Amino acid sequence: MFFRELAVIAGVLGFDEISEEKFVRRFIEMLLQRGIAPRNIHVYLLYGFKDDIKDALYRFDVLWGEYKVMPFAMRYVPLDWFGGRWDYCPPHWERKELINFARYVNQKKMMKKMTWAQFKERVA
Repeated sequence: MFFRELAVIAGVLGFDEISEEKFVRRFIEMLLQRGIAPRNIHVYLLYGFKDDIKDALYRFDVLWGEYKVMPFAMRYVPLDWFGGRWDYCPPHWERKELINFARYVNQKKMMKKMTWAQFKERVA
């Protein structure tokens, strides 16, 4: 009973790289087996660090497509970046995708209503 009361606190983790997939899956499955609802599991999804759009979408699909847990996209900006926060664009990302990925993932209504491809077509 005590564990269920901690659901929101216990259900927060990060999925920053594809190499963490095994551990993220294991953690989510442990929480689900203990009766924590997927909507109470929140996962920070770092993007724009060492990944590209395909990698970020794969991690998103694991979280939302397979488990229905709530991802939150966090855009990477290097600590030594002296430009504006919104000016940084990693070399392996297109600026438009960098912005639209967070718009799609962090607007839960969009994420629930349409696929990434449908969203991309709509904002094009």
